[in-house]
Amino acid sequence: MGSRTIFLINQYLKDVNPREAGEEICRTESKAGPFYRPHYLLHYVLSGSGTFYIDGQRHDAVRGQLAILHPYEVMSHVTNRDDPWHYCWVGFELNLDAPVLKNHKILDIPQAEHIFQSIIRSEQVLQGKELYLCGKIYELLAILQQMEGQTERQTLDTIAKMKNYIDSNYHLPLTVEKLAQDMHVSRSYLSTVFKRYVGCSPHQYLMDTRLKHAAELLVVERCSVSMAAAQCGYMDIYNFSRMFKKKYGISPSAYADWYMRGEKRPEEGLSDVGI
Repeated sequence: MGSRTIFLINQYLKDVNPREAGEEICRTESKAGPFYRPHYLLHYVLSGSGTFYIDGQRHDAVRGQLAILHPYEVMSHVTNRDDPWHYCWVGFELNLDAPVLKNHKILDIPQAEHIFQSIIRSEQVLQGKELYLCGKIYELLAILQQMEGQTERQTLDTIAKMKNYIDSNYHLPLTVEKLAQDMHVSRSYLSTVFKRYVGCSPHQYLMDTRLKHAAELLVVERCSVSMAAAQCGYMDIYNFSRMFKKKYGISPSAYADWYMRGEKRPEEGLSDVGI
């Protein structure tokens, strides 16, 4: 069996209104998209593995994982040729608050497999199919609501892991996009929660961490400007000097000279260098 669509009638239900559902069993490598929907579209992996591309971001997914396409986002997906997937989908309009659904692209939710199996079997419901699906979506939303507390803890863990990774690897060519991708969350979501709990964006935290360590190298290790820049992840010394002056108020060489002469430190950024 390939792709199977469950045809629905728009009932214009107020809070949750099912619009589409179906499943696909892939035997070989299969691609779909790009496409978008004016409503939520959820893809659940029942077996196998593959990759979703949502608004240009890559998300690998395996059995028990849910891919969430928000209204008007663009998605494409491809199955793993060595492990073709069986997935199902349900699309619906939503007028309820569902933070977990809104804030994530991929969720591990194996406890919801029975819901999606029921969605697949909804084709056997001859009367009230749309109301039946509505009930299943409510059941899914209930599970998601129960996950909110867990998700909050996972969010704090994600932020702690990201801070630790930046603190340990600031000298590498890091990007916020790559970090978000590796953590299976969207960049916009990661930036929002990071700023909420840390007080600045991930990009600003990375930049501040690099410049703080560069300042330490200049005054403690007496490194040259070019060496301090390279050891803190800046390959372009001119960009490094520009960012350093923007943060500390003077150039890197002037900053180092200031300490060499034993004079009072510059006012800008004094708390950033633990000397």
